[in-house]
Amino acid sequence: MPSRYVGTESISISGVTGGSQQLTVLEAEVSLTGNGWQKHPIMTGPEAPCILGIDYLRNGYFKDPKGYRWAFGIAAVETEDIRQLSTLPGLSDDSCAVGLLRVEEQQVPIATTTVHRRQYRTDRDSVTPIHEMIRKLESQGVVSKARSPFNSPIWPVRKSSGEWRLTVDYRALNEVTPPLSAAVPDMLELQYELESKAAKWYATIDIANAFFSIPLAAECRAQFAFTWKGVQYTWNRLPQGWKHSPTICHGLIQTALEKGEAPEHLQYIDDIIVWGNTAGEVFEKGEKIIQILLKAGFAIKRSKVKGPAQEIQFLGVKWQDGRRQIPTEVINKITAMSPPTSKKETQAFLGAIGFWRMHIPEYSQIVSPLYLVTRKKNDFHWGPEQQQAFAQIKQEIAHAVALGPVRTGPEVKNVLYSAAGNNGLSWSLWQKVPGETRGRPLGFWSRSYRGSEANYTPTEKEILAAYEGLQAASEVIGTETQLLLAPRLPVLGWMFKGKVPSTHHATDTTWSKWIALITQRARIGNPNRPGILEIITNWPEGANRKWKAAVWSPTRRVAQATEGQGGSSQIAELKAIQLALDIAEREKWPRLYLYTDSWMVANALWGWLNRWKKANWQRRGKPIWAAEIWQDIAARVEKLTVKVRHVDAHVSKSRANEEHHNNEQVDKAAKVKVSQVDLDWQHKGEVFLARWAHDASGHQGRDATYRWARDRGVDLTMDNISQVIHNCETCAAIKQAKRVKPLWYGGRWLKYRYGEAWQIDYITLPQTRQGKRYVLTMVEATTGWLETYPVPHATARNTILGLEKQVLWRHGTPERIESDNGTHFKNGLINTWAREHGIEWIYHIPYHAPAAGKVERCNGLLKTTLKALGGGTFKNWELNLAKATWMVNTRGSINRAGPALSEPLHTVDGDKVPVVHMKGILGKTVWINPTSSKGRPIRGIVFAQGPGSTWWVMQKDGETCCVPQGDLILSEN
Repeated sequence: MPSRYVGTESISISGVTGGSQQLTVLEAEVSLTGNGWQKHPIMTGPEAPCILGIDYLRNGYFKDPKGYRWAFGIAAVETEDIRQLSTLPGLSDDSCAVGLLRVEEQQVPIATTTVHRRQYRTDRDSVTPIHEMIRKLESQGVVSKARSPFNSPIWPVRKSSGEWRLTVDYRALNEVTPPLSAAVPDMLELQYELESKAAKWYATIDIANAFFSIPLAAECRAQFAFTWKGVQYTWNRLPQGWKHSPTICHGLIQTALEKGEAPEHLQYIDDIIVWGNTAGEVFEKGEKIIQILLKAGFAIKRSKVKGPAQEIQFLGVKWQDGRRQIPTEVINKITAMSPPTSKKETQAFLGAIGFWRMHIPEYSQIVSPLYLVTRKKNDFHWGPEQQQAFAQIKQEIAHAVALGPVRTGPEVKNVLYSAAGNNGLSWSLWQKVPGETRGRPLGFWSRSYRGSEANYTPTEKEILAAYEGLQAASEVIGTETQLLLAPRLPVLGWMFKGKVPSTHHATDTTWSKWIALITQRARIGNPNRPGILEIITNWPEGANRKWKAAVWSPTRRVAQATEGQGGSSQIAELKAIQLALDIAEREKWPRLYLYTDSWMVANALWGWLNRWKKANWQRRGKPIWAAEIWQDIAARVEKLTVKVRHVDAHVSKSRANEEHHNNEQVDKAAKVKVSQVDLDWQHKGEVFLARWAHDASGHQGRDATYRWARDRGVDLTMDNISQVIHNCETCAAIKQAKRVKPLWYGGRWLKYRYGEAWQIDYITLPQTRQGKRYVLTMVEATTGWLETYPVPHATARNTILGLEKQVLWRHGTPERIESDNGTHFKNGLINTWAREHGIEWIYHIPYHAPAAGKVERCNGLLKTTLKALGGGTFKNWELNLAKATWMVNTRGSINRAGPALSEPLHTVDGDKVPVVHMKGILGKTVWINPTSSKGRPIRGIVFAQGPGSTWWVMQKDGETCCVPQGDLILSEN
């Protein structure tokens, strides 16, 4: 509401961040749909509040007491009493206005070959508008009748406003047209430049039919001929659809503006924007540019001039305070789209959202299922993965954040986060200034791996993500500003080594390219402010860890320690120094001899303390870490003679001397490994890498983990690996399991009857056209009988569905199910389902193969069988799955029967009869009599006893059925 209209009732609006705004309430006529006006109470004030639903309200209007109509939102409020550029004289109200640029007729490149294409059918709705448009253009001298050996078909295009644009399909002509050296500016670069202005007010100017305002030389016109209703025409002005039209048009408009000494602006072909900090400043700039364009001969439509305004659209993007936003109408259009039903519709949807990919984190990973259905080699199949990606990307578009503005200055921190995932790379650029609790995003980028990049080592993938991120960041903030690089794994250390590691997958040329760019970018700037600083985030050492400091007296053979909360192992190092000083002062020692394995402590006591003190306990203008503790240590060492010596940690027993043994004693007293007590973040990164390598390699031993990491381009030390293995809870559980021989080594299953205990697992196979790539394998523990269930995803729901269909419905409810610790097994949904069915669910010890021996053995047999049936590959594995399961269950050897031929394991109520199997028929091949006399018998194998005198039979196609014993005929084979 215009701010001069103030209501009688006062109201305050508070936000989630604690801010508030004073407004007043008054009654006004409101129309949100445009169909009618109704009186409602509305709020008025100097600024529009950021409230939920403001994007919807901006589509509606209200009337002030004078009857003037206003749009909801800040743009309408702030433009009160501001003169608009659209009120300037000389602007045209004619929708078909065409100017004539006062320049010589333009000589343009002529096609090297004659191109003649017949006119094809056009949209019936376009015939009348296009016919009237051609007559209008002919009267304006834009087109004229002609006879030419060239001909190109008309290609009408409907605008978003519903009007039609006369374009000609010049694709064939473009292929034989010589190139031009000039080019149109990159749209993204223009957006970056406008983003850096961080302006408050904007205005845009769109030249009317700019192409049609540029005259062509007579000898160049014949190649642009087209036919309409049997009459051939050609263009006397620059046509739309020709490859060089944008370049020529942009250059001539730019020349006219430079000749007229236009104020600061940005131009993209015929779209121009000006900006400033006040509405008056923007109006003056816009007025000057409009006068230059009108004087040059261009026509400008009144409806195409916008502003001054604080919100405006330019190049399809909404701009406010230097920030880029997705326009509300674009969000509404995308969110209203229905799921595509063809490849063409999918490509159209991807085209609509692709322009906004910089607003969406991990865009490429989200939409990758949609790109799969558009490939030529794939048939169109819209499955659950595509539907999930479709819904997710629409939700991301609806909640997309604004980008920018790009700020400059010494206080601005530019942080680049980069990461390499399983399916691709992603990186994002953020800016933060003092006083902000969180930074502002400048852009999100992502892409999938290309070619051999998927085979890179983890370190190479992280370097690639950082490399791509640096290139993108340089386009946004330039190359002169400092950049904080925040990868998931350390990168700069590899770059400044200057050599390629012995184990790598990327070529030497690629490594050289990475090293050249990153090191060059890092060296830009003065020595006190390098171009790149690397920061490592989310390291395991947290602020809530307990610390313990200890000192060891070799002469007294005793140790003293102190503990605390809320500090890291580096704090413990300093506390240990304070503890040693306390003892020396208490005992009144004349001097103190300190032996430490921390270079940080040794260097500080050797000379850093004096340097820090002279610099007022600052380094590079910032307070040093733990300044208060260092000040206390410095004051105390001035009164006491302290001799410091550094001791190497973790040396071999053959090299260890008395100092090294004393160092081990203090380590034991502190219960902190030496590698954890180090201020250097690179060392913390090495421990983090060692933990990652140990987990990813399957909790192997020290040497095996070292080899596994080395094969993937990661250099680790044996000490770091030993420390990680020593602190690993999973490895401790495996060791305990090996010491105490569990029940599964022999008599584990003796207490269970058939069907009461199962082991289950998932195996991964190549994805089929139906999207299935996992098989749930279920093995009956007493006999080794295998059931299989193919699924597209390894999820808890699919696990439950497979168990119910293949186990509970066929073999009854089991008492015990064993599985690994995967998320598809270990979650609340599985626990609830098992509890409701009275099933005891047991989770195996991770990376301990004997715990899952039966299912792992069947997994191997199943994969081998599927590969054999596929001719050495897993081709058509889903079609062969039933037969492979049949073959695994009917397997056997000279000394051992297969699962279908197993002997009975128990008796029922003391009777010597099998619980499920019966010697006479179990595991035998039988023929099932058809229900009708005309049907043919079906062959199968009896694998379980059903209720009463019925038997469960597995047919050769994998189907199972419960058949009365009278309908079974025992096969002689």
